[in-house]
Amino acid sequence: MTASSTSPPTAETGGRLLRWFAAAAASPGRRHVNVCAPCEDAVATWSDSSRAAVAVSDGAGSARHARAGAEVIVRAAVDVLAAAPADPSLDELRSAILGACLERLRERARALGAEPNELAATLLFAATLGDDLLVGNLGDGAALGLDENGVARAVLPPERGEFANETYFVTSGCALERLRCERLDATRWRGVLLTTDGAAASLCQQEGRQIAPAVVKLLQLLDVHPPRDAEALLARKILPVFLRRTTDDCSLGLLYGARISCAELRERSPAYQRALLDTGNARGSRNRLAVAELLLAGRNTAQIAEQTGLTPQTVRRHARATAPLRCGAAGRPTGEPASR
Repeated sequence: MTASSTSPPTAETGGRLLRWFAAAAASPGRRHVNVCAPCEDAVATWSDSSRAAVAVSDGAGSARHARAGAEVIVRAAVDVLAAAPADPSLDELRSAILGACLERLRERARALGAEPNELAATLLFAATLGDDLLVGNLGDGAALGLDENGVARAVLPPERGEFANETYFVTSGCALERLRCERLDATRWRGVLLTTDGAAASLCQQEGRQIAPAVVKLLQLLDVHPPRDAEALLARKILPVFLRRTTDDCSLGLLYGARISCAELRERSPAYQRALLDTGNARGSRNRLAVAELLLAGRNTAQIAEQTGLTPQTVRRHARATAPLRCGAAGRPTGEPASR
């Protein structure tokens, strides 16, 4: 029997749920809007219950097919990150991402009858992989992190070329050398914000020594809003604020670990509950949350089935689904439930 209504457990829990969310949006600047040209920034995201990835790219203003290049690059980067092995070296990851980007750029260039350098664009990415938070930056965008103490820091500040208004692109001959990568401890960082140069000047100044307080608020959107709603807020309300300060296109990518107790999650919107728990309806969210809360309180399968009215098979199904989300006091996933 599957319960249609599950009362909240009364036991105190010893941990929280952790879900990494990714959200991103890009908007054209006045320089393009005034001539009815498209945005040349591009964004892409990917996630499952245990991992997430985001990438942003700024097409080179001098490149004839800058938009196409940026779109190809973010998709290639996210695809590599989604399929990455458990513990890649940074050199392996750097080579795999650039190799995939260049291969797809060449394919797209052939389809357009163009040269690859006509699709030149920058690249920023961030992804979770086990206990690691992987961050990369090639070009004049910025990767800004939020540490475990709630302090915003520059992880990888902008890098420009030798002369003004110059930077490095995926198609640059020195791209492999210039793609900077960092491996952070995901248990000690709460999130990473990626921004192309259009918004970077508003969020990161003095070569990363001064970070705007807005970085914290932007990442914490994903504490309250599911990714789809957060992306709508970025596009409709937040990016327009940055666009008033620049003529350039602007894009933001958010990768954030929402750490939340079951009691707190119960107060969030149904859409947020569905996004965090990977459920399709309110009953599924209610049952999965009840099982997760009892597991965190140390209950076994038989005890949970008795208390919730769910079958043992249903309890085990919800246990498997929430295993990547359940964290103990150390912030790491807890084990599977024992059966009596």
